[in-house]
Amino acid sequence: MVSTHAESSSMGGLRVTTPGPGRYTLRTHSQQVVVPHSARDALRARLLADGDPDELVTLTFIGDVGLDELFEGQTEPVASLGWEGLLLPHQQRRTLRLPRDFTMSPDVTQVDLEVLRSTSWVVDELLQTPFLDLHESLLISRGDDVVGWVPIWRLSPDTSVIRLTVIHPSIHADEERRRTHLRLTTYSQAVESQCAQGRSVLSWLPDSGDPVNDLKLSIGGAATLTHWMAIKVRRDLGA
Repeated sequence: MVSTHAESSSMGGLRVTTPGPGRYTLRTHSQQVVVPHSARDALRARLLADGDPDELVTLTFIGDVGLDELFEGQTEPVASLGWEGLLLPHQQRRTLRLPRDFTMSPDVTQVDLEVLRSTSWVVDELLQTPFLDLHESLLISRGDDVVGWVPIWRLSPDTSVIRLTVIHPSIHADEERRRTHLRLTTYSQAVESQCAQGRSVLSWLPDSGDPVNDLKLSIGGAATLTHWMAIKVRRDLGA
């Protein structure tokens, strides 16, 4: 989960950032142990300082490190958002070849934006996101026709983000195995395009029930994997 801007504070062993109004991201300090009771009191005070007690806010936090204990007794259940994997250059991972007749090439600015828009309804939203590097992003072609692309975000000279592959819904629409293979190979090729330049890749895998995400984990060989959770609570943490 990467924030483009955020204010931060430290309290009770927690590091809290505010990526937007009514939204908070919780992390643990690597050198501190979180004591649930004191951390909950500190978090409640922070939330109340920003608004009315009965206002609902969204808290996003790393799972599997005990932060879920802060929300015991809440009516709203904790939801799994997905996993953020860190893939490192020079790390061993499976190499997948593109299916026959498909190619990939960098720099999506070489085609008209309407061509990209024709591949998916999400394209306009993607084009407006910060840090998107259109020159590093990869076109997916079948023969002479552009059938998709892989957006690549550049957070720093040494770090890229790959979240998804965009492929026109008509491609292998009735052949799920071939479409899955195409999605995996284009993802794999995009990761290699960045790692080959000495860059680390952050990859977001939503907990959406899509089996392709599990396969991405198996081929990607992530060095670290972070499970992100979320919950909506009142600012006073009342149930």
